[in-house]
Amino acid sequence: MGTFGILNASLFRKVVIVESLRESIDCADLNIKENSIRNANAILMDAKNLRKLKVQMPLYAITDPPRTGMHPKTIEELKSLEPEVIIYVSCNVQQLGKDFFKFRKYRIKSAAMFDLFPQTPHIETVVELVK
Repeated sequence: MGTFGILNASLFRKVVIVESLRESIDCADLNIKENSIRNANAILMDAKNLRKLKVQMPLYAITDPPRTGMHPKTIEELKSLEPEVIIYVSCNVQQLGKDFFKFRKYRIKSAAMFDLFPQTPHIETVVELVK
């Protein structure tokens, strides 16, 4: 739906929102229009194909994978783009811990946990990874 890209669009010259579901792209396009965002566009693409994107440097990435974590190919594609910063949003801190060790060139600069689902075992975690 483009939430992170739209919320942060004012911080960047250009924002590319990547989603693998047509419905999510349609929602992102509507949200971009409704919020008069001029520097963002939404692309229908599986994140396993990130290398196909034409990106400008420096690159900053926000990723919010499913509970199962990022697909190994997606991790390799993201690493090949070499973003300066990766913001990893996770609803499964155990999987985040496993994925983090695959980003050897990065260190944790900051982390925060949010209890968005009170009285459940689920915690939303946001980690800022920097080179």
